[in-house]
Amino acid sequence: MRRVAGADKGATPDPTVEERHNMLKNVGKADRVVRLFAAGLLAFLSATPAVNGWMAYTSLGIAAVLAITAIIGFCPFYRALGVNSCEHGGTYHSGEDPFDGRAGN
Repeated sequence: MRRVAGADKGATPDPTVEERHNMLKNVGKADRVVRLFAAGLLAFLSATPAVNGWMAYTSLGIAAVLAITAIIGFCPFYRALGVNSCEHGGTYHSGEDPFDGRAGN
């Protein structure tokens, strides 16, 4: 666990520090493929004469956001809305120990 800078050795860690670095994947494989395809299409369109000016810069920005969220597998908008398209197999949840004997096997 991370401790707050300058905290005593006996002090408990600040839970908000740990929560800020907690980015669980919430974008599934199919969603990632669609995002990468849409990012490529928007980037291509912004380079053509069909889209110019502020619309070209806007489409490049949207393409960048889509590509980054597809690559890292985390979307902050999905987290704010409580959406999770990532398939988690079985009943294993992040932070649990799958080998603690409670798997039911």
